[in-house]
Amino acid sequence: MNLRMTRFRTMAVAVGILAMLAGCATDENYHPAPGEKMRISRNTMEGFKEYQGIIGSTRLGAFAVSSDGGAYAYWYCPELACTDGNAFAVKALRDCRRYGEKCYIFARQNDIKVDYFVAP
Repeated sequence: MNLRMTRFRTMAVAVGILAMLAGCATDENYHPAPGEKMRISRNTMEGFKEYQGIIGSTRLGAFAVSSDGGAYAYWYCPELACTDGNAFAVKALRDCRRYGEKCYIFARQNDIKVDYFVAP
């Protein structure tokens, strides 16, 4: 294999890796207009209460909500020895997207990350 072919192959691999990383990059934070709050359904709030009951105050986890507030998903560590809390956010976002077009992290552990209201 000549030097030109080696450089081309190296560049092709680098471009492929960058494309994969760009596809994985997501903006998981909710960015409302000034004064706007995230709308969530009563069902989503019940799901969040269930999630809180499971994780308590010691477990790692993440709760994701769809942009329309009607779909949600959560992941948590069933053990106390977990260390990668970000993995739960990635999984919660992935599962939420199965039900909602765009999803955002609503909470990490019990720390709610957005201003919200529960729709009547």
